[in-house]
Amino acid sequence: MSSQLLNQHIDALASHQVDALTAAAAWLAHEGIEHVRTEMSGILGLKYLPSMAACEAVRQGLVTTAHEQTTLLHSARFYEAQTAMFAAEATRYTNIIARADFSTMVRFGDASVHELSEGLHDLLLDALAMLEQAGHALLECPASTAYGAAVSTCLLRSTRQLSKSPTASSRC
Repeated sequence: MSSQLLNQHIDALASHQVDALTAAAAWLAHEGIEHVRTEMSGILGLKYLPSMAACEAVRQGLVTTAHEQTTLLHSARFYEAQTAMFAAEATRYTNIIARADFSTMVRFGDASVHELSEGLHDLLLDALAMLEQAGHALLECPASTAYGAAVSTCLLRSTRQLSKSPTASSRC
């Protein structure tokens, strides 16, 4: 899968323009969240990600100790939780942006657009980093600065290795 749309919206948000902000928020609400969920489910080898309550997502996805920093990164449940927390935060942002009336914002309007653009920009960058990290930690693929190319190649190799031998390693 290509991250072209994700990267396009990340780049567009850097302009801090209302049109880019509303377009990115609309895409995220209608396609983007599901796009990230689908990508993560592919990395985890699932048809779909199971839904997770917010409190459970925080319990499973929050790193609190130094030990967890090394062990959780190799846990599928951790990435399920991270994706659930991303979806909740993305929904919060898209709802706020959808309700905002940027045409009537006179005082501090530019500051609001700037802050929302920065927040959504960072959220999309975090999603990209999460997908790259999951591909690297769970599939043992090299992390890529352009998500998609290295992970797709690794998945293809892993699938071929597994189909040749049921005991073959899924390493790239």
